[in-house]
Amino acid sequence: MSETFHPEISARLLGDSQAMVELKSALTRLATTTAPVLLRGERGTGKQSAARALHAASGRTGPFVIVDCSGMRTEFLELELFGQHHSSQRGRIECAAGGTLFLDEIGAMPEKLQARLSHVLEKGTFRRAGSHQEIAVDFRFVAATHELYETALAHGRLGDDLLFRMNLHEIHMPRLVERAHDIRMLVQSMLENHAQRQFDQPRGSFDETALELLARQEWPGNLDDLYKVVSRALTLFPGREIGAAHLLQIIGPGSLAPGAQPRSLPDAHVPTQHFLSR
Repeated sequence: MSETFHPEISARLLGDSQAMVELKSALTRLATTTAPVLLRGERGTGKQSAARALHAASGRTGPFVIVDCSGMRTEFLELELFGQHHSSQRGRIECAAGGTLFLDEIGAMPEKLQARLSHVLEKGTFRRAGSHQEIAVDFRFVAATHELYETALAHGRLGDDLLFRMNLHEIHMPRLVERAHDIRMLVQSMLENHAQRQFDQPRGSFDETALELLARQEWPGNLDDLYKVVSRALTLFPGREIGAAHLLQIIGPGSLAPGAQPRSLPDAHVPTQHFLSR
């Protein structure tokens, strides 16, 4: 008997490989809980899409608020998260009330702010910068990282206290090479999205040799890389049936996974309302 997933999760995350079945199952189990979630996966595995799906399935009516913790100085990130006393601009924590706060690349957050965030998760209250007043707030907390939490902890990028609260429910985001079974679905979705955007251009397609070649790639950038290859192929060969020979002009023969064999790809039609998991 096939497993039943939350409709929002099924609609927003594309794929029926075993890796995606496990991902959708984990998200469905956690969707209506208040448990903090840590999404761990490489660049391009769809961590933000998974977080959005979790929010949509949660039943929360508040907004989905994103904060990218990478590349931001401590003082700016503090104001971004907590807001400032005597200022009309609210922090992202306050904006997420009733919804979901998604912190991308949580490992880049300075230790000082990790301690403050731990307080928010434990007490359900926060203080604006420059204020001693505690403000109650209720939000679903989801974080993402590209590295193993053991590595982040060993290098001091995540504190024990914050990890304890985040790692109650860690979810692995599969690499594209782990879900090559989904290549046909993903490419079909990209083709349909491209046709909607470029409605005045002839529609392209990918033949079996192209799909088999795509399924044998290592994809270091995962879905981001697949999207770039498909988009470039459609641009270079508009309206054509694209085969392996066309793709080799883009990706080159040296990018095949060592010893990889062509994979069996299932037939699939992907409705245009599906969101590509990127």
